Amino acid sequence: MTSSRHPIYAAHADQSIIKEQPVNFIPVDDLTDGQEDVFGSIVKEPDYSSSQGSYEPNETRDEDMTLFDQVIINTMREHNIKGGSVIIGREGKILYRQGYGQDSAGLSATSSSKFPIGDISKVITAMAVLKLKELGYLELSDEVMGNDQTSILKLEQKKNKEKFDRRKRKAHVISRSVQHLLQHTAGWDAAEENDIIGTRKLKLSRKITNLAKCSNAKELVMRQMMFRPPDFQPGTKQVYCHLNYLFLGLMIEELTGMSYMDFITDMFHSLGVGPLEDVDYTEDLQKEDVYLDGLQNTKFCVLKKHEAPAKFLHGTTKDKRKEDELFLLETAAYCGLVASAEQLFKIFSSVELSLFQRSVLSKDSVTQMLERPECCPDKEWYGLGLKVSDNGESWGHFGRIPEGTHSLAFRDQSGITWTVLFSQVESGSQTLDIELGTMMRHALSVTPRFSSYSSVLFKHVSFLGMEVSFYGMYSSHIDQVFEVFLPFYLIENHYTTMKQEGYFMHHIDLVNMSENIYANIVWNKNEGIQDWLIRKNSINSQELRFGEEERDVMQIISSGFKVHTVATCSTQSSFHSVIVFRKKTDVDTRLIQRFLIIVVEDCSPCNPLNRLVSDISNMVVLLSVCYIGEIKLLTAVTECDLNKRRVRTEFYIASNLQAFSRNLLKASEIRIGLQHVQFYKNKRTKEVCVCVVLSMSAKLTNTCVWGLTRYAFMQSLANFVKSDSLAIDKICTYVDEGKIYYAYFTT
Repeated sequence: MTSSRHPIYAAHADQSIIKEQPVNFIPVDDLTDGQEDVFGSIVKEPDYSSSQGSYEPNETRDEDMTLFDQVIINTMREHNIKGGSVIIGREGKILYRQGYGQDSAGLSATSSSKFPIGDISKVITAMAVLKLKELGYLELSDEVMGNDQTSILKLEQKKNKEKFDRRKRKAHVISRSVQHLLQHTAGWDAAEENDIIGTRKLKLSRKITNLAKCSNAKELVMRQMMFRPPDFQPGTKQVYCHLNYLFLGLMIEELTGMSYMDFITDMFHSLGVGPLEDVDYTEDLQKEDVYLDGLQNTKFCVLKKHEAPAKFLHGTTKDKRKEDELFLLETAAYCGLVASAEQLFKIFSSVELSLFQRSVLSKDSVTQMLERPECCPDKEWYGLGLKVSDNGESWGHFGRIPEGTHSLAFRDQSGITWTVLFSQVESGSQTLDIELGTMMRHALSVTPRFSSYSSVLFKHVSFLGMEVSFYGMYSSHIDQVFEVFLPFYLIENHYTTMKQEGYFMHHIDLVNMSENIYANIVWNKNEGIQDWLIRKNSINSQELRFGEEERDVMQIISSGFKVHTVATCSTQSSFHSVIVFRKKTDVDTRLIQRFLIIVVEDCSPCNPLNRLVSDISNMVVLLSVCYIGEIKLLTAVTECDLNKRRVRTEFYIASNLQAFSRNLLKASEIRIGLQHVQFYKNKRTKEVCVCVVLSMSAKLTNTCVWGLTRYAFMQSLANFVKSDSLAIDKICTYVDEGKIYYAYFTT
């Protein structure tokens, strides 16, 4: 339901000009691992999922690690993860190991159970390349592919090569060195669809290769990528792309005459790692209607040719035809290895130990792995197979494959090394960004055994003299404080403390998780030293009479205050609300507000609210929606100013996420800001809806991110507060299919 359109939107009424994904919206992406968080610890975790299942620790239990295990188990429940394993250690020694749930065979998972490790495979490939450098097989400056016949990988020489091919090769084949491939600076941009889609599928262009005459699979792949114009000049930009490590794997086999798997097995023999495996690709290919016979299993790839394009009535061929696809069978070098948490721990520990004593690699090789590329000015960078942060004190790699497998191997600046492997999610569950690095820091911060490292892993919000039992964070200049998942019953105590410390409750959002109410709060420094107060209330569902609630709020308004923000939420048995009031200034003396709670049907056009704002001087400034059972409650604050005639605000009560994106983009284009926003689950349609008010008097939204999982949100917020250029305006939370999601807005 929306209000009638105001003339200010007339020039933007054509929906076709609105992009589905606004350019100023940040997509939910893989977030960077390895950054220092600034969150307080959590004493008691909320139950994040109603899903059932046995997630008890499978290995020897330790009472000191109970809270640690609970964080891991809660994460698995939240995302319906079947099984996983964790190892924590220091300087090569294992301090704790545990398995949870079930492995792929349905057995109890342990720290020795093997799972696909996804992109962590690249670390092992990089180590193999540096080992070859130490053995004298190559230099980092050597050309892997290019025009020079000294290139490690060469195209086959043909006696009757066409002149067109020679000209094309001379014009388009760009020199790429070993270092370019290791650092993801070789000129391929995954965003341009030059990467291996879904980790093993590559689209082919017939303009580059005559598929009918191609018999060598590796030649086919090389021709495709060598003849494609680069997306950027190699060495000038860093863009993560699987293809870099695919070619490094081919290079290792070319130089050694061994298979990739045999070479890395020999390399790690001294560590007692045991054999690593390559992921089984059969099921993936069958999903694409590609079935392998015995002979094809020995090939490098399988080519799936599409039928000839259809023709129009006049005999002309369609301009756009579906490209042929190449299915890679050998993926170990870039994402296809299968290993256990124990194996990964030994491998990663060897990298650290190489800085102090001879291990698999030399000290010089590991130093090169951690060096910042010349083209990367960021505080974090991708070295030679490792993501590096904290000025080179922390390093590691994440792994993720489309089926839902998540993994992380990481050496933290505190000296702690951890490996985490999560198996695929249950069938039908959405694959989400879990952000394992923040999960591990959180788990360690609540564990007594690792308390000596907690000051590095987390900064506690103790400067306000409060015992933190929820997620807390403050900005670099302490001009903002963020409290996430604060229990509802603690709001009044924190209101008193924060007010005394000179803060103002700028925004509050309430969410119901497992019939418990929690709050997300943005506190701003009270620069104007203005008086303010809150009114927190709960009403039993058996006594849903809101007349007294409305009268109490109106009485506070009549005493010289105005409503700044409002939040509502409910359980099966009660309605909860928090209203923030601010003292009127001289400018607000003739500002009149009205507060009301309306019971509406989901299919109702909400006529009472429409009638209320029919007068152009009467604006809706705040809206909040919640349900008690099947009853939908709409809380609204309207205002008019007798001093001047204002342009009416635009409000939406049940906008879906796509419409919300479009409307917010349009509002930004015509300089209209986000006055108020709330995400909620519509009980009738079962979809996530947004309740929103847009106003010309509100600050413009700079960025908007939603759909973040819990630890991805914590990591994103931790990264954000290090920036002084923006301010967080609102934090919202909603629950969908038993999972909790976060959103935040900046100005």
